[in-house]
Amino acid sequence: MYGNFATHIGTLSGYTVSSDGVSMTCVTCSDNGRIFMAGRDGHIYELKYTKWQRRCWKVCVSNAVLQDFFNHYGAGEAAAMCLMPAAGIVHPEVHISKVVAQNAAEAFEDQRLVQKAEIVEEAEPDFSAAHEGLCLCSARLLLPLWELPFVVEEGGSVMCILSLEAMQVLQKKISSLENFLWLRRKQRRGLYGRVSGLGYLTGYRDESKYDGSWSNNRKRLFSDAELTAMEVRAMECMRQLLIRLSEAQVLLQLLSQQGLITCLAKDLDANLQQVLVQLTFHQLVCSKEGNHLATRLISGLTKYYTDQGKGTVHKISAVLQEGCPSYYKESGGKYYLAMDCLQRAVLNKDAEEMEKLARETYSCKVPKSANLQVVCKWFEGLRFYEAVVHLPLQKAQALDPKGDAFNNQIDAAVREDTVAKRVQCHDIIISALRSLKGVHIGSSSRNRHVCQIVQLGIRFPDRLFHEYLCRAMIDFGLENELFEFGGPNLVPLLQSVAGEPIQEVQAISPIGHSGTLFPTKKAKYCDVLASYYALKDRLAAHALQRLA
Repeated sequence: MYGNFATHIGTLSGYTVSSDGVSMTCVTCSDNGRIFMAGRDGHIYELKYTKWQRRCWKVCVSNAVLQDFFNHYGAGEAAAMCLMPAAGIVHPEVHISKVVAQNAAEAFEDQRLVQKAEIVEEAEPDFSAAHEGLCLCSARLLLPLWELPFVVEEGGSVMCILSLEAMQVLQKKISSLENFLWLRRKQRRGLYGRVSGLGYLTGYRDESKYDGSWSNNRKRLFSDAELTAMEVRAMECMRQLLIRLSEAQVLLQLLSQQGLITCLAKDLDANLQQVLVQLTFHQLVCSKEGNHLATRLISGLTKYYTDQGKGTVHKISAVLQEGCPSYYKESGGKYYLAMDCLQRAVLNKDAEEMEKLARETYSCKVPKSANLQVVCKWFEGLRFYEAVVHLPLQKAQALDPKGDAFNNQIDAAVREDTVAKRVQCHDIIISALRSLKGVHIGSSSRNRHVCQIVQLGIRFPDRLFHEYLCRAMIDFGLENELFEFGGPNLVPLLQSVAGEPIQEVQAISPIGHSGTLFPTKKAKYCDVLASYYALKDRLAAHALQRLA
């Protein structure tokens, strides 16, 4: 203040802007006077001033660029391009800094850019561009092999359609994409953060309120939380698929080493060999046939490593458990470990240890992929007939859980096919019985083993096998053993084999009531039945004589 002259200086409120909680790290200006600021959030801001309003405001320039980018390429396509640097699935020679990856991840999850899920016609959810981008990115990774056979056959050799190096690159990219989604879930970022604490991570609706039918709920409007949860669940399904894809690549890499898949293919039966060369990568990952084939290949892989002395079951099991756990079942691992111990015990000729390990191996669940004939041959060599009898009979029962083999009301072709599958299992036991008949061991030992097989088989509730066993023993000349160990139901069993009604009790002549001769085998079965009746009569007469 100078004399009567005074100047009032007020606050320059028009020249200030809010930082919105973002710290500015540096300020610079262009040649034409524009002012730019860099924020700690990774965005670039411009300080603008309008003369006629006499005020400043802050504009996020990087967001405007991103908005133009999303508008130009389309939200789904742009989200896919953001996901690639965010997840690190770019060319190995391209260096992506952490700041760029972080900004790309934020753009991928920015609802202003990718938009929220919404309901379209007929109450069907239309997910955001983030979900579309994830699907696009995954599809492009798998495009070269998804619908193609994963192996090719050339000149008697079987090899994977991709080289080992190409599979390693692909597996690394798939794992990086899955790891990105897993980290977002773990850190509760993006969509995962919006549903955290709401109980939507494992399911998106109360099942008690719905009957599971879309048609009855078409008119229902979903809340934002439910739509977000539905999208998170869809992305989780994609993440689980990526895990499975990565595991399939690990398995194929193991099979591709040193042309191993060619050796394993030779040990498969003709049907599985055909499946191997026709199955697509999609089916290997998503179908029951692919899962069954993979477990058979793992079984052969484990056997190869142990037989060739390239490692123990523990080592290969650890590799498979870590790299492809969904294909390598824990129960199968225990079985392979038990078989490995059993093989070593056989080499050591330790009878007590062999019996102990044989029982431990039998107590393990034999995988469906295991070759039952080979397994039973091992047990047969150890004279452990409990496994030789029970394993095939249990598999026969598993192949025909509804008992179609005994159902005369179903289609004849279906019934015959079911009977053939069961008989294939029964043949394993009959083969062991045939081997016993020809083996040079003591008479008492052989009778003991035959008795064990017959008694174990008769106790098992499989009428088809009882008849099959009865015919086989007669064909092998083991009638006396059949009479001795056949059990209390031997008469109806012999009558069924001979083709006579169960209530018939007289001795049967080879000549029928019409005077015609029975076929040779049927006549033989009738003779055996007659011999059994005669034996019973002699025993009864002898008993009466002793009583008198």
